Amino acid sequence: MKNGFVKALVLLAVFAELAAKGAPLKVGLYADKGCRGAGAAIWAWILDGSPDAELTLLSGEDLRKGALAGMDLFVSPGGAGGPQTAAMGDEGMAAVRKYVAEGGKYLGTCCGFSNVLNEQPSFAKRNTMVPFARIPGVARGGFTGAVRFTEAGRAAFGVDDKDYFIRYHNGPVVYQTDPVPPCSNVVVLATMNGELSERGPVTNPMFGTPAVVSCDYAKGRMILFNCHPEIRADTRLFVCASIRSLTGVDFRLPPAVSPKGRERVGFVAGELTKGVQEEFLKLVHDPSVFVVPLTKDDIGAGRGDVFDRIVER
Repeated sequence: MKNGFVKALVLLAVFAELAAKGAPLKVGLYADKGCRGAGAAIWAWILDGSPDAELTLLSGEDLRKGALAGMDLFVSPGGAGGPQTAAMGDEGMAAVRKYVAEGGKYLGTCCGFSNVLNEQPSFAKRNTMVPFARIPGVARGGFTGAVRFTEAGRAAFGVDDKDYFIRYHNGPVVYQTDPVPPCSNVVVLATMNGELSERGPVTNPMFGTPAVVSCDYAKGRMILFNCHPEIRADTRLFVCASIRSLTGVDFRLPPAVSPKGRERVGFVAGELTKGVQEEFLKLVHDPSVFVVPLTKDDIGAGRGDVFDRIVER
């Protein structure tokens, strides 16, 4: 009888611990035409592999059909803004606005920031949700750029007053515009702490412009990066900090996996649509494979030579 009582207490303690942790976050990751680069695949790997998330890949059609309902977080990754918003369509963009306005959380990186700028350029349709617009200038190219967090950013993310080097690739260099209701409480969390350009002279400065911002949108909240915190292992702390800030969940990254004894596969995709992302995650789940997302630039630079096999989609 005594042993049974002790076992019951142990089980109650286990159930209490599980209840305290709560269910995994329901996270939607946008995956359609225009979602490009290794970053979009890395987002899928992070969200699929974290013990604190339950990932759903969302196409533009899914957005139009109301698939954001019930999501705790929507992640909009990098790529090409025109094709991304075209795949959403007006109804899909309206669904994103409605989701956030009703209390949803939006985390955007690079193109995910561009897609909600307060502008309507001729080459793309914006969702005009935040009071920022792109500063005209040449495409900057791809770098690991210095980012310095403001006092508000250091408090929100728990980081130091120093430069952090985060992957940047043609993200929006922006200035603040007039208000865009119902957006409010706009806070610059970090600024660019250098000038980057490989494709021509800098016509307008990047130094000091917003790199990371947060804001409220009616009942919801948004955090936006002009760069890619998901790319480098040493900057994924900002992924965890952003999700924690938005949702209150102490988000953890996927456990590390050793490539030892596994086939090393490089995965290259021009468009990380829903079907392509599903194929990538199938490889991630294969215990005989160690898969790394690559870009065509990586292949051109010879970085694919270290892999046993390259999968191109």
